[in-house]
Amino acid sequence: MPNSILPGTWRLDSVRGCNVYLCDLGTEGTAIVDTGVRVSSELTAEIDQILKLNRLGPISYILLTHRHRDHCGGLKRMKQIYPDASVVAGEADCKTSDGGQLVINEILIDIPVSSTSGSVSRPVSGIRAVALPGHTRGSVIYIAEKNNVTFVGDLVIGHKKYLARPLRRANEDDALYLASLRLLSNLTSDIGAPGHGYVVSRDFRAKVTELAALPRRAFNLVRLIRGLFAFARLRFNR
Repeated sequence: MPNSILPGTWRLDSVRGCNVYLCDLGTEGTAIVDTGVRVSSELTAEIDQILKLNRLGPISYILLTHRHRDHCGGLKRMKQIYPDASVVAGEADCKTSDGGQLVINEILIDIPVSSTSGSVSRPVSGIRAVALPGHTRGSVIYIAEKNNVTFVGDLVIGHKKYLARPLRRANEDDALYLASLRLLSNLTSDIGAPGHGYVVSRDFRAKVTELAALPRRAFNLVRLIRGLFAFARLRFNR
């Protein structure tokens, strides 16, 4: 059965390696948050099941948290399946096409979001987008105001009993990422939906604040290997 985080928000179970979410926008339809690395028939069947069982509106928006392949590799296929859905993404994660349009994976970004750090916009009714660059130059979080859920992409990783940061080497600009993490602690709602790992159903803001206060430690190979194994377990054993 589809994994409902709370009324109006679902984490899709047919995706591995990256969390993909559905969010009910009421009269605005339904949003997909990220696409995963590819779109399978099992995934589309799960989406259809959720839409029908809950009498939701059509897929009207695809919200991308950032441009890494594990989060947007399925964008082209998703857009083929839902051609009327508008794509939202951070402008700094986009390329400019020969025609001067902003694209990701050759797909037009209908609603580019400013990538100025900390800037807030409402690209969709009921959704606040906040630019928090560093993991990528155009990383964006989305706050669903109706359900008080924050979709954070890879700003944090949700382990079962704690939150973690991406490895320093996984961030395009680690200093900028750390500044964005501190901003997140002031902006997020109390329910967090990470791009990898477990959903945090309470006290998410306090946990992010605690994480943001931790200094980066010096490189340690053993700790790096342990971190990679912990992340691999999350990707395949959610």
